[in-house]
Amino acid sequence: MKLRCKSKTKEGMSCSREAGESGYCHVHDPVRLEARRKAAVDTRTRAKPLNEVIEVLTATCEARGWASEVVSIDNKDYRHAALKVSRYVDTGSQQVQITGFVRSRSMEG
Repeated sequence: MKLRCKSKTKEGMSCSREAGESGYCHVHDPVRLEARRKAAVDTRTRAKPLNEVIEVLTATCEARGWASEVVSIDNKDYRHAALKVSRYVDTGSQQVQITGFVRSRSMEG
């Protein structure tokens, strides 16, 4: 008979996954949890410079009356991102939407 994980789910129920040698499943294993936590911290640290660049660009766009949207981020190295920017301009007879793209690059990494 296979043993079940000795951890509880977020809802307080017994975990129904199969336990490994540690007595926990692959999701609740304390060793794996710590490794995932460290990986998440490393990812946030690597992404911080690019996120700061994106924040400056979006704040500048907003201050100048432009809408902005992040359309892609380099989730491997966190060095590149692309933003779509747009705004409506009144030409007198109609409103015209101007749209462009901004590519940003973090110099750190």
